[in-house]
Amino acid sequence: MGHQLQKLQREVKPLWAPETQTNSWGSVDAMQKAVEHIRKIGLKPKRIAAEFGFLPYDASQVLRPPFPIRHWSKHFSVLDGHASKNQRKDLHW
Repeated sequence: MGHQLQKLQREVKPLWAPETQTNSWGSVDAMQKAVEHIRKIGLKPKRIAAEFGFLPYDASQVLRPPFPIRHWSKHFSVLDGHASKNQRKDLHW
């Protein structure tokens, strides 16, 4: 999920993610779209990890009710590993 102003960036150099949306204006509507996407693809997460320093409080309040998960993790090594595999050449490692 991204801000509407990121459409040009997506056109110039697409992200590694298989699906992206750049039609949000704020954290709440972006998180609502993320929740809709998770439901649409049929995921039933057992665990959610987030980089809490970058997750706005109002967005977290949108994310928690649809997924009553007992285990929320501040670890994001899985995401780092995936990004590093797909973007290694982009990051000049």
